[in-house]
Amino acid sequence: MPSPISHMPMPQLVTFAFGSIAVYYGLRGILAPASFAKDFGLPLESNREQKQQPPYSPTSFVVTTGGRTAATGLAIAVLGYTGEIRAAGVVIGWCGLSGLVDTVYCYTAGAKGAVIQHSIGTVVLLGLGVWLRTGH
Repeated sequence: MPSPISHMPMPQLVTFAFGSIAVYYGLRGILAPASFAKDFGLPLESNREQKQQPPYSPTSFVVTTGGRTAATGLAIAVLGYTGEIRAAGVVIGWCGLSGLVDTVYCYTAGAKGAVIQHSIGTVVLLGLGVWLRTGH
């Protein structure tokens, strides 16, 4: 019995795969926030010199970001699976804005090693978005 995705044309398969990967990374943010943050380039560390703790944990931000990433990934995967490739291209392209914000923030935070990975991700998001939006 063939896989339900084996019949998909390449742009549809790429879109479905990209969305599925985003869901995976979103779930990592929810289930393993410390590992997710470290891989992102901004590890969660407690600041023992800080006299006053914020009323929330920095981990909570990573978890909520993971939820949003998973939801966006699920939307992209569904758009890809149902053949709405151009719509998925628009969503993926606009995700490039998130990548640009991540890149700039990592740069200003001094996480120079993360700047390269986020720059590459941003270019991939923008390129994939344009490719899918313009009819592949």
